[in-house]
This record gives sequence, C-alpha cells and structure tokens, in this order.
Amino acid sequence: NHYIQTSKKDNHVLVKQGIYGVLRHPSYVGFYYWSIGTQCVLQNRISAVLFALAGWSFFSRRIPYEEQSLIHHFGDDYYEYALRTYVGIPFISNRGLVPPEDEDGGDTQQGGDESVGEGFEQVWKEDAACASDGSDKKTN
Repeated sequence: NHYIQTSKKDNHVLVKQGIYGVLRHPSYVGFYYWSIGTQCVLQNRISAVLFALAGWSFFSRRIPYEEQSLIHHFGDDYYEYALRTYVGIPFISNRGLVPPEDEDGGDTQQGGDESVGEGFEQVWKEDAACASDGSDKKTN
C-alpha cells in the first residue's frame, strides 16, 4: 500500500534483491519519470517542468520520513543498505539519514509494535484522514 508503516509486523522483511539491490524506491522512481515522460510525449514542456517540480517536492519530503521509519524498524541493516543503494530521483540523497544509534538518543528499537516517533505524527494524521474520507480505504 501507499501508507508509511508505523509498526513492524512479524512478516515484514527487508528486500535487497533484484531491482532493490540498486534502487531503494523503484515504484517512486517509476512514477516520477513516468509523470514527466507523459508530458514530454505530449510535447508539453511547461507541464513537464511543473510535474518534475511537483513530484520532486512530494518525494523529497516523503522519502526521508519513510527511510527513518525503515531505519527504526530494521536498524543497521537498513541504514547500511541505504548507503549502498540509490534513491533514483535527482537531488534526493542519503545525506539526511540518521544512523540507528543516533535516532533517539542511543537506543535502536527493532521489531516491536512501538510507534516510530512523534516526527511522523503529521504524516499518519494525513494518511488517516485520507483513509477515513471514503475515497481511498486503507486495507491490511
């Protein structure tokens, strides 16, 4: 689904094979370039630039939130994975990643159902509002 997970379930695994061995977010990369590409095919230069800016604006905020959540869930395993793979969207890099031991003053939590942290609260509220309005029901 398209919701940032707030807890790690027993069946959550970190996939590092296939395309994930190169790109951490292949669906985001695909959507980003597809949205720009459609405008290029239509020969609409202004919309291509606007789509690039809008997509970048969205993903430049979402990816860091999601990656800190994944570091919280998978600890050093995800952090090391992130350092050797690419985001794939221009100007979104690893420089904002916080190592697991520094995330919450030294404690790395892995595997539990604990919340990721207060920094993600607004994203969760937005996801919950989207799911409760009836237009996009969240499924588990």
